[in-house]
Amino acid sequence: MMRRFGMLILFLAIPVLAVQAPPQDPANGSIEGIVVNRVNGQPVAGVRVQTRPTAGNPNQTYAPIEPIITGVDGKFVFTSLKGAVYRVLAEGNGYVAQFNGQNSFQGEGTTFALATSQAVKGITVRLTPTGTVTGRIRDAETQQPAVSVPVQLMRLQYGAEGQRALVSQQGAARTDDRGEYRFYFVTPGHYYITVGGAFPQESGVRGLNNSNEIRVDYASEFYPGVVNISDATLVDVKSGAELGGIDVSIGKQVLYQIRGRVLDSKTGRPPISATVSLFRRSDTRWERVQVSNNYRSTDGSFTIPGLVPGSYRVVVQARTTRGLAQSSPPLPAMARLASFPVQFAASRTEDASGYAPKVTPVEVVSSDVDGLVVSVLPGVSLAGRLTIEGQGLPSSDLSRIRVVITSPDKLISANALVTQEAFRLGDLSTGEYRASVGGLPAGYYVKSARFGGADALQNVFQIADGEVNALNVVISSNVATVEGTVKNERQQPVLGSLVVLVPERDRDRTELFQRATAGADGRFSFPSVPPGNYKVFAWEALEPYAYFDPEVLRVVEQRGRAIQLAESSKQILNLIAIPANN
Repeated sequence: MMRRFGMLILFLAIPVLAVQAPPQDPANGSIEGIVVNRVNGQPVAGVRVQTRPTAGNPNQTYAPIEPIITGVDGKFVFTSLKGAVYRVLAEGNGYVAQFNGQNSFQGEGTTFALATSQAVKGITVRLTPTGTVTGRIRDAETQQPAVSVPVQLMRLQYGAEGQRALVSQQGAARTDDRGEYRFYFVTPGHYYITVGGAFPQESGVRGLNNSNEIRVDYASEFYPGVVNISDATLVDVKSGAELGGIDVSIGKQVLYQIRGRVLDSKTGRPPISATVSLFRRSDTRWERVQVSNNYRSTDGSFTIPGLVPGSYRVVVQARTTRGLAQSSPPLPAMARLASFPVQFAASRTEDASGYAPKVTPVEVVSSDVDGLVVSVLPGVSLAGRLTIEGQGLPSSDLSRIRVVITSPDKLISANALVTQEAFRLGDLSTGEYRASVGGLPAGYYVKSARFGGADALQNVFQIADGEVNALNVVISSNVATVEGTVKNERQQPVLGSLVVLVPERDRDRTELFQRATAGADGRFSFPSVPPGNYKVFAWEALEPYAYFDPEVLRVVEQRGRAIQLAESSKQILNLIAIPANN
């Protein structure tokens, strides 16, 4: 009996062991390829090649894959790989780091699926040789080498809101004892070169080379020795080439200051507190360069030191606890989908802030600016209402909506959160503004914003003291949708291609632009598009936000797909990508 019982236990244990230790698929996939020079097609040795899974089973774990250094034949082989989606990256001194299938320096490369036990062959990574830039900086007065002068390679790049800014590409170099500088491993392209000024904080360059150096401050200039970027010369860095002779004679830095006072225009007394900011005109906008923290409430005086010649705007935001006039009555709460006129007079406020911001233009030429008087007035308060068309919004989404008005020069702005579909903007200067709305949840768009019957989105509107008007904003849930696929001229899906909806008109309204990135199958989607007329562009690759540049669009205008979107409409598009150009 005991013997049969033991055999029964052994029999029952067999299935349990089979469940706990199922057979494992071996990780024996492989990737084979070669790294070549894009210019001459020759194999490249000494390149570090890496690969890693980019997709696959989300529950699957992958062991690190050791990089491979190519030999004289430029070849690489990865073995013992699990099934997943991969791409290959190659990096080498003297070359721009690139992925397989990457057709431009901004592209994402091509992924490929590797099945269990599969061997993928024929992967080719084409590396572009970098360039070199050299030059000499001399003191304009003595013609001697200018030592320890910062030099930067700069490019104009667009931001998410369409603003342009100069961005350093390799940090700051520093001239040596012969006044010479050298940039190497430079990605081919067009650059501005700036010389002089202070070292950028992120450059990592600190102090002097040794105790026998003396510090000399030089003015900031663009190559070939000009102050304004509009007069600067772009340098063209070519693949594999050395661009020499980029020389600049630079003058010593002479700095000036602005001294002035802030006074209440009605009482002649200084405000209790004030913030004095200074803006300087750049290529496309006014940029804040300094905030004075030495305002004295006893006499209203302030000083802004360390200024180079140029055009400036002094912006003062003063504060007081003394009200000069009664504030306007609160705007009544409105029911959802309400649509009735609101009469409201912009009037001077009485609150903890009180004053309107004041903008004063100042020219710094060849001397200090003394005796500047900035007179401030109480600000006006403006109210408005929000109307929702279509599907209503929960209060949590409604409270995130922000109404913003901005002066044309963008030096003055005010924003207000919407509460109970009403909003109020206070401490405003009288003058011109344009409205925008942010914080909208997905599935909604700004249908209109009107002030006194005028379009406040497309055009500027005027706020005047005592004017009876309100800012009336309408949002709608009747959005349009656009989706489709992007292929190249060989009818292959283009992974990572950039698709942009560009308004047919009003291209200065950057909030109307929309972008999407195509997936592995070339598919893209825009789920919340305001109705209107657009052109749709698809690029294999493009610098971030370069589609805001009118010149970029002008070159490819004929390759855009014109579409017209009505409320709640849907369009499906098949696009051919604009090839990337290095």
